[in-house]
Amino acid sequence: MADATFDLGTNTQVPLSTILTDDDGDLMTGVPTVFSVPDSTVVTLTDNGDGTATAVRVSKDAGSVVITATATNADGTTASGTLTLSLASQVPPVEDVTGVEIVPGIPS
Repeated sequence: MADATFDLGTNTQVPLSTILTDDDGDLMTGVPTVFSVPDSTVVTLTDNGDGTATAVRVSKDAGSVVITATATNADGTTASGTLTLSLASQVPPVEDVTGVEIVPGIPS
């Protein structure tokens, strides 16, 4: 996998997927891939359940974070790639959540 940089700007989230290739450059499928981020105070990751993830911005401040995707082969060897997300500072009127109400649905 390649290492790259993506400017998230002031946006709040971006979907992530991978393109897996073998030594010959042929596309591969069915290899489990895990996304990780070392600093969840900047960005968190949501597993979409289909091999993709969504990076969700947590911090309003400018900065960057490196996301790693690791594919694990059947023999246990791994390949990984990184994506650096750059974030611009969000300016007001950004508001923080201050209250949460849980609403029950219709019982079944």
